[in-house]
Amino acid sequence: MKNLRSTTTYYLAEGKTNLEESVRLSFNRALQTGVEKILIFTVNGEGLEIACKHYLPEERFKHIRVIGISFPFGSVPSSALEMPEERKKLLERFDVPLLRGSSPIDDGPMPGNLPHNLVRKTLEIFSGGTALCVWGILVACDTGFVPSGEHVIACCADTAIVAKASTSAHLLSSFAIREIVCKPLIHDLSKGESLAEELNVEALLKTKSKKSPSRQLPQQTQTQKPE
Repeated sequence: MKNLRSTTTYYLAEGKTNLEESVRLSFNRALQTGVEKILIFTVNGEGLEIACKHYLPEERFKHIRVIGISFPFGSVPSSALEMPEERKKLLERFDVPLLRGSSPIDDGPMPGNLPHNLVRKTLEIFSGGTALCVWGILVACDTGFVPSGEHVIACCADTAIVAKASTSAHLLSSFAIREIVCKPLIHDLSKGESLAEELNVEALLKTKSKKSPSRQLPQQTQTQKPE
């Protein structure tokens, strides 16, 4: 049976410190897969600036279209969305649009005790960034910047995925995540996890043995270094 070998880079923590590497991995994977569009979910365009300065000028990336997605005005403090004038001009020079759209993955009222944002919470099992990547693809598809069915790469600060795009209306029937290019291993910001507690077996023995002596301890997880 045929199979595809791919690699996922795991960061040891969440957050913007991984942004440059996430963008680099996204561009490299685009070359390997033939993907022609990279969507970057951003607050104030920092990831887009990295793409414009370090990758789009290179001949090998000339065919790649970069599209920015951000929060709509009014959904977060306006100061957080402010973009320096130099960054705006840089995006104009490389013809990088910045789309703003409300989250298509926050549901309406749900029955029983189910959270109204069930789809987003489900995606956040993989990482908070996974939800942002899916959000970005749906907005780009809903607004006509990405045709339904096209494969794209979407990334944010600490997560990148290869996915088949769809409109929001067909999320559950047509949208597909093909690969996870990178993601955080420990959800320290979103879930308060600790690297020492989650991965260090000796620490687990010391802190957990009295509470749950019969619990099987996880093995040391290995992370892959970026190429």
